[in-house]
Amino acid sequence: MLWNKKFKKSVLILFSGLIFASCGEKSTLNENSTELKNNENQKFKTLSDFEGKKIAVSVGTTGADALIEKFKSVEVTYANTSPDLIMLLETSKVDAIAVTDGVSKNVLKEKPNFRIFPESYGSSEAGFIFKKGSPLKKDFDEVLQKMKDSGQVQKIIEKWTGNDEDLKVVPEQTWDGKNGTYNYYTEAFYEPYSYIKNEKVVGIDADLLLHIARELDVKVNIYNVDFTAILPAVQGGKGDIGGGGLSITEERAKTVDFSTPYTGGKYVFMYKENSANQRKDFFDSLQKSFHRNFITENRWKLLLNGFVVSIFISIASLILGLLIGFLICLLRRSNNKLGNKFAFLFIKIMQGMPIVVFLMILYYVVFAKVNISGILVSIIGFGLNFAAYSCEIMRSGLDSIETGQSEAALALGYTKMQSFWKVVFPQASQRFIPVLKGQFISMVKETSIVGYIAVQDLTKVSDIIRSRTLEAFFPLISTAIIYFVMANLLTMFLTKFEASIDPKRRKNILKGVKK
Repeated sequence: MLWNKKFKKSVLILFSGLIFASCGEKSTLNENSTELKNNENQKFKTLSDFEGKKIAVSVGTTGADALIEKFKSVEVTYANTSPDLIMLLETSKVDAIAVTDGVSKNVLKEKPNFRIFPESYGSSEAGFIFKKGSPLKKDFDEVLQKMKDSGQVQKIIEKWTGNDEDLKVVPEQTWDGKNGTYNYYTEAFYEPYSYIKNEKVVGIDADLLLHIARELDVKVNIYNVDFTAILPAVQGGKGDIGGGGLSITEERAKTVDFSTPYTGGKYVFMYKENSANQRKDFFDSLQKSFHRNFITENRWKLLLNGFVVSIFISIASLILGLLIGFLICLLRRSNNKLGNKFAFLFIKIMQGMPIVVFLMILYYVVFAKVNISGILVSIIGFGLNFAAYSCEIMRSGLDSIETGQSEAALALGYTKMQSFWKVVFPQASQRFIPVLKGQFISMVKETSIVGYIAVQDLTKVSDIIRSRTLEAFFPLISTAIIYFVMANLLTMFLTKFEASIDPKRRKNILKGVKK
């Protein structure tokens, strides 16, 4: 009961602090956007004014290469996703950001105080990628080229870069799919090329792909992953096609085959116009922001689904990790040299490898040819990782029990197995369970990286919402609060379980005695 009161008090303090912090924020009124657009006192007047400035680009674009080629002394900063890129400029951590002209137009819809520098500094072409020598490419390119020649590709691009949201839908897969299935990997953070709308991956790329799939009579499975995972997925054979506004470069063409280019883009700079800040009506802005981040397009469902996925992976990994960890622990304590060496090697490998690298190896290499869910791979990966730590924690607890305990049990007529389970293990568990509990909570927070293998967990859906609203406060704070609540609820459950198996504490509870 006391713990519950402390937990509730902590939540109230955290929420109150966040509200207080929000009240102190200042930002530009949307009503000033007309004035800003007509402001002739531009921050940058010529391209040379960007020389020596700090410019941010998205990882994986060719914008950085074009910057280095065009300028002598720019400081290039990289952002993992487009939302991160926008936040860097929004918080004035960089002087400008480099994006394609198509992306810049969508940013202006949400950021009226941003400016596009009219002169471009480079260009790029985008296409889909295939594994080297893929037989799919020939038929795909033929249909894509016909769509370009007929003007259909241009119409699709104009639809997704236009202002009519009702038109922005992708074809439903109503065809039979007699010629098989494409597994398509993309990063859905790159509007208008690839993004999430109404819980579906949409955009120029998805629209084009589904039109081509209909012509070829194939079905399409779409996977939303981190950008750095797209190429490994296609190279390893996990994905048949990759996309999402991927720039065509000579270096990439050495490892994958590109389709016929379907669009070209110019690189432009975006910068933030300095303006007089005015305090918004807090409750009005809070209400609008809340509606945009959670109510519009039922985005609260994304968070709910992400929460369910995160907690399922965590609990399933705990169970698997404890089972495997206990077996490894027995091998470490056995006299079998081969088993002991295997257990020792397993622990060293798992503890010495970053979990995100291990997950990607499992998904894109070990299970590359297997149609297996990213959630199941996450459970296997985190289960094995947790086993490596839990086995050592259990071993230290078991080794801490004096040998006289088991000797006394044997003297009383117990077998070795009975001595272990009835005398040694119950005492050791009281020593290692508190440490296991802490390790488990750490694992819960580490599951936030499963987005690398096409799993839409809590952190991934938070990024998806940020990519649409270009706001950081509600998506990030809500994710932090949910993780906070989830970790504390799981801690509460494990604490009660720990008390239920503790003879001393169980006895006090039965007697009604409270400490």
